[in-house]
Amino acid sequence: DIINELDMLGIVNAKVTSKGRYGRTKIVRLAISDRALAEGLKSDPRLSSIVTESV
Repeated sequence: DIINELDMLGIVNAKVTSKGRYGRTKIVRLAISDRALAEGLKSDPRLSSIVTESV
C-alpha cells in the first residue's frame, strides 16, 4: 500500500479511524511543507512538468 510506505517515510500521516458499521477509513494528512513537496517533484524529470512555480 503506497499510503503505508509514505507514512513510514514521514511524508504523510495516516491515521485509521472507525466509522462504526461503515468500517474503518484512513485519514491522510501531508506531513511535509508544500515547498518541500514541490521541490521533490521538480527534481523528478517525469513530474517536473506538472509542478507550477506558484508554490
